[in-house]
Amino acid sequence: MKCPKCNHDNKDDAIYCGLCYEVLNRVPVQSQLPRQLQEDFRSKLSAVAGKTAPVFLRELAVAAGYLCVAFYPLLVWSDLKVLSQMGWAGFRILAPWEEGNTTSPLGFCAAPIMMILLYFRAKNFQAGARAVRYLDVAVMAGFAIFGCALLYAGAATSHKTGFFVVLGIVVLVVTPDRNANWK
Repeated sequence: MKCPKCNHDNKDDAIYCGLCYEVLNRVPVQSQLPRQLQEDFRSKLSAVAGKTAPVFLRELAVAAGYLCVAFYPLLVWSDLKVLSQMGWAGFRILAPWEEGNTTSPLGFCAAPIMMILLYFRAKNFQAGARAVRYLDVAVMAGFAIFGCALLYAGAATSHKTGFFVVLGIVVLVVTPDRNANWK
């Protein structure tokens, strides 16, 4: 190994340069610290997120699930209201992104399916047939909060239903079903 200061040839396992005593193989302490903190945080987070949530948080997940089910018809109604103001020109089947404020009926078709899936997820939470983890509570509560914000802030656009359907699919994928005996 060559010394970075004097270019003297040293043994590969040398700690100091044999000529100028420069420290070799320096590993900056700062680069190791964030990685260790990140690994600690990941392990603690995964340990908490996978644990079964207490009863009061399970009830929060149930309420958030039913609230999300109720958002789908509200979002469909809101989108249809915007589309009725635009006329049939705003309702396009194949390319909704071509002309500004248009929407696709795919979101309207998928909304009842998402309502059914989220309804049964919330019903399983309520019946105790599905273990409710901390991750489930956080994701369902965030999904409900996002639905509220979407209803409130997105009043002028007609893409809310499709966006909420896609986000609902992500929620169902992130929180897969596990039975109550799963640990």
